[in-house]
Amino acid sequence: MKSAVTRILYTLALYLVIPLELIRLYWRGRVSPDYRLRWSERFAINLPEVQKGGIWIHTASVGEFFAALPVIHALLEKHPENTLTVTTMTPTGSEQVRAELGDRVYHIYVPFDLPDAVARFLNHVQPQKLLIMETELWPNLISSANNRGAEIILMNARLSDRSAKGYQYVSSQTRSILRNVSIIAAQHQDDADRFIALGANPSSIRVTGNIKYDLNIQQGMVETGKKLREKFNSELVWIAASTHRGEDEQVIEAHRLVREQYPTAQLILVPRHPERFNEVAAICKNLKVSFSRRSLEQAPDQAVYIGDTMGELLLLFAVADIAFVGGS
Repeated sequence: MKSAVTRILYTLALYLVIPLELIRLYWRGRVSPDYRLRWSERFAINLPEVQKGGIWIHTASVGEFFAALPVIHALLEKHPENTLTVTTMTPTGSEQVRAELGDRVYHIYVPFDLPDAVARFLNHVQPQKLLIMETELWPNLISSANNRGAEIILMNARLSDRSAKGYQYVSSQTRSILRNVSIIAAQHQDDADRFIALGANPSSIRVTGNIKYDLNIQQGMVETGKKLREKFNSELVWIAASTHRGEDEQVIEAHRLVREQYPTAQLILVPRHPERFNEVAAICKNLKVSFSRRSLEQAPDQAVYIGDTMGELLLLFAVADIAFVGGS
């Protein structure tokens, strides 16, 4: 009963928040116009035709998509007869799905977690299995998919202590969601223990490790990385990848300290969100740091090389000796 009331309150609040979310998307569209496109998909309206059934994989954005890519390739190979639907939440994630998989999968945005939007989506796709990367616990989506008989699996599931404490405030709702999940493939035992403490069925838990380590790096990419490295002017190159707002200044200051001991050291700076590419270039300019930009095909011969392209993060990692990942 308490869970049902919580779900109703959550849904009512979500309907009130959606207009603000649309305003946020429109605002982000100032820098990245794709945020202003395909809104009908977010409400599951006028979706492209698809063969019903098969497997649905939800990856929120770029990082989750690349982590799930080995699984997606394996499913395409083992179940070529099944429709494979891949959803994302962001334009950058969508761009990578199309670049990596093309028309081998059915790709659209995941619907907002509104009962009517979720129902339209499930009526249209009718998945037999739903694989969710990490911890996207959308109450209406998971409940509706379960009620329609779809097997639900959380892949690469993680749950920090801080997040677990947040879910405890809606413990009945969280327990109801987790009990609808058939398998929770947790990254670590600590994650598994937190899921169980929140009400997950212990028999649904599997500790599988982090599947990001299963990513298959093609030899051609390694060789391309070596060739790109030859264009750098330093024996020491390090990368700060997926940086968030507020981190870039700290990274650049750290790079100044590195160059006190290694004067020719070079930094590859890769913002997490493409709409921040120009912002990071402006930060370098304001801090009077010499830089070049990959998107402009400029030579990597300055103190900072901004990796402002899409789909090349692994290549840039191949160039570097040391890596820092933003938000970590």
